Amino acid sequence: MLKISTSRYVRDIEKRVFERAAGDHRENRRAYIMVPEQFTLQNEIKLMEAIDAQAVMDIRIMSFNRLAMEALSESGGLKRKYIDDIGKAMAVKRIFQSDGSGLSLYRGSIDKEGFVASLVRLMSEFKRTMINPAQLMEASEQNNSNILMSQKLSELAMIYQKFEASLSGKYIDNEDRIGQLSDIREMTHLEGTRLYFYSFFSFTEIENQVIRNMLRSGLDMEIFLNTDFGTAGDDADETFAITRNTLKKLTDMCEECGVRYEIEIIDQGECENEEIRHLGDNIFSTVVESRPEAPFSIDIYHA
Repeated sequence: MLKISTSRYVRDIEKRVFERAAGDHRENRRAYIMVPEQFTLQNEIKLMEAIDAQAVMDIRIMSFNRLAMEALSESGGLKRKYIDDIGKAMAVKRIFQSDGSGLSLYRGSIDKEGFVASLVRLMSEFKRTMINPAQLMEASEQNNSNILMSQKLSELAMIYQKFEASLSGKYIDNEDRIGQLSDIREMTHLEGTRLYFYSFFSFTEIENQVIRNMLRSGLDMEIFLNTDFGTAGDDADETFAITRNTLKKLTDMCEECGVRYEIEIIDQGECENEEIRHLGDNIFSTVVESRPEAPFSIDIYHA
């Protein structure tokens, strides 16, 4: 069964997550707190503060990439060398230098600042959303009435195909690792481990596939979402539109996999800070309630 816990307030979610982790630690249960890659260090510090221990082995902060590395290390899938964005940029440049004859549209942009980095990010995004070169080529053919769009898609398909061929069997990146994790249908290596998903607003298609396999494997899962569950229709607060869509996708996945789910609304006491509460109530309102005094607890920075 999947449990989905929701709250409008991040502080309530954070408190619940680390209370759960502290309880698992006291009872010697293994648990993984799944967070986005960029939040791992920050949450490791919070975990140690919540458990009040110098070291802990049974509770771990994990990202999808870390989870993939752990799974592949057990199955022998880490034999290929890891390639970072710099290595991928070199692979993209080599495609243009060695066989760029069919890339008339993009060939003149190879030396422009940021172009290669943009292509590398685009290849990564294709993998995260599980788009392959054949799908790009099909989209190109479907858009043949728009010559420029069709040519862009066709050349991107060609670059993507050659890029994947240059890495195949020799190198692996973060998206490939998660892709291999998503291919594991029965996640027996996680049996007996509680999984808490925290700080996610949405999941990529490849991450959704991993979650789908976790559901089918009957793992003990709880996903925390920062949203106002129960509000829908025209009165719904646009602040939580993304997480409401994520909630809908998760419940649809449960029905697809034949897995029961439960939704809990964490006690949503009002935010104690009046200024932040006022901001939250009015940020998307067409009729804003003004405050005569200047705020003292909210600062706005422009980068």
